[in-house]
Amino acid sequence: MCSEALMLNLVTMEEAYLKWEARALDVDRTLSLAELYLHMPDGFDLRDTSRKLINGESTGPIGNDDNKVTLEQNTLSATIKIADLKLPNDYPTDLKLGNVRRIKQISVSLPALIGPYQDIQAVLEYTGNLQLSNGCKAIAISRGVNDSGQFQLDFNDSKYLPFEGIPIEDQEGLTLQFPNANEKQKALLNSLTDIILHIRYTIRDNG
Repeated sequence: MCSEALMLNLVTMEEAYLKWEARALDVDRTLSLAELYLHMPDGFDLRDTSRKLINGESTGPIGNDDNKVTLEQNTLSATIKIADLKLPNDYPTDLKLGNVRRIKQISVSLPALIGPYQDIQAVLEYTGNLQLSNGCKAIAISRGVNDSGQFQLDFNDSKYLPFEGIPIEDQEGLTLQFPNANEKQKALLNSLTDIILHIRYTIRDNG
């Protein structure tokens, strides 16, 4: 009887494993924060707002509690609520593709005038309480062109990627921070026209 029960448990575990290990759908999504901010109820122009804050023409914050741009202690910050990206609308549930949708990886592009041999200093951080693997709540942005915050992006890495596992309907936010906004990054930020998020996420059925 014990051996039969053990075999049954092993079969059940194998079935559960095969269900979860079924290949997920991979989705690439490119989002403009300038466009998202502009079309929100408390809409504002990202480029104009950033310039006014940096040049002392406004004190901010601009926007609402969830989606805003601020300048505090020489750091310019842009925050977006993940749920307000409306990623679930890309593939509605009536398509029956799967009801577990989680972020795999995020990169950032920053359209701005960058001089030769000039780098960017910025940090993209998840501000929610979801427990992520150590070192996966933030990335440093230095190149600003589809920047993953890694020297080499490897989806076969045995470690979790930054932001991996966050539900695409998460009610918390992502914040991009630019230190030294009134000093060495001022000219660069005055030329910043947008913040582009490249979000890769997966869709799978939880069985």
